[in-house]
Amino acid sequence: MKFLSFLALCFISFFSSANSDWIKFEIINGKMVVPIKVEGQNVKAILDTSGEGHYISESFAKLGKLDARKTSPVIVEDNISEVYKPLYQQVGINVFGFDITLDEMQLAVLPEAEVKLGAGFFFNFVYQFDYPNKRLRLLDRKSVNLKKVKNIEMRAHRQTGLPIVKVGINNKEDAWFAMGTGLTEGLRITRSHAKSLGLTEQEVSKVEVADLNALREYDQVNLPEIKFGPFSLSNVKTIFYKDDTRYELYDNRARTGSRVKGVMVKGALGYDVLQHFVITVDFKNGYMHVGTSA
Repeated sequence: MKFLSFLALCFISFFSSANSDWIKFEIINGKMVVPIKVEGQNVKAILDTSGEGHYISESFAKLGKLDARKTSPVIVEDNISEVYKPLYQQVGINVFGFDITLDEMQLAVLPEAEVKLGAGFFFNFVYQFDYPNKRLRLLDRKSVNLKKVKNIEMRAHRQTGLPIVKVGINNKEDAWFAMGTGLTEGLRITRSHAKSLGLTEQEVSKVEVADLNALREYDQVNLPEIKFGPFSLSNVKTIFYKDDTRYELYDNRARTGSRVKGVMVKGALGYDVLQHFVITVDFKNGYMHVGTSA
C-alpha cells in the first residue's frame, strides 16, 4: 500500500499534560495486543474496537483456570455459524492499571492472545493510537476538543454501538465501515459487495482468518484506492468470504419497536489502513482525527 496524497496535520502536541503516559502495544498478525491480568494471571489481550463483546480464547479456557466463572452454554454467533458455548461471568481483569469486572465473556478462536476486549471497553476515555510508534494513551475529554479538529465522518452504529467511519472506495462510492484495531486486513467486505466492485474477477490469494467460531479461508485482493479522512491510499488489502455461503458482517436491521434504521455498514476496516496513522477517537461522542506521526 502507498499514500497517494495527504492533507492532515499531526497534532499530538495539541494535548495537555492531563493525559496518561504512552503505553506500548505489540502488533501480532496485524492485531493490537497489550499485556493484562485475568484473575491475577499475566496474559495478552487483543484490543478490538470492532468487537461486539469481550472474549476468552478457547485454548485458555481449556486450562480450567476460569471454570468457576463458567455458565451454561448459549448460542454464540459469528458471520456464518451458530455454536453453543458457555459464557464467563464476573471475570476480574486488570488493564492499564485499572481493575474491572467483565460479564458475558464469550469463547472465541484467538490465536494471538488469551483475551479480546471489544468496543465497550473504549467508551470511558478518548484514545490515541499511534500506530507508527506502536503506542497508545488515554486522554481526558477536557484536554482536547475533538469536535473542533475532527477530520473524518464517524458515529456509533445504531444497531451494534460499534464505531463506524465513512470511507471512499475507488472514487465511486462512500461507505460506512466499522473501525477495528483487532483486524489484520485493510477492508473486510461481503462477497456480494466484492462482486459489485468487480473484485471477484481479479486473481485472488487465499488467507486464513480467525472468526469467532472457527478458522476460515477468505479470498484477498488489493483494492485500487480508498479515501480515509483527508488521506488517499492505494493497493489496500481487502478480504471477502471464499464462496456464496450466507455471510452477514453486521446487523443493519432497525431495532425492535422502531422503524428507524441506522446507516448501512458495508464492512470493517483494519490494520492495513490504520498502520500509517495516529488515530485519536472519542468513541462516546463520535469524533475522530486521523493524523501522521511526528
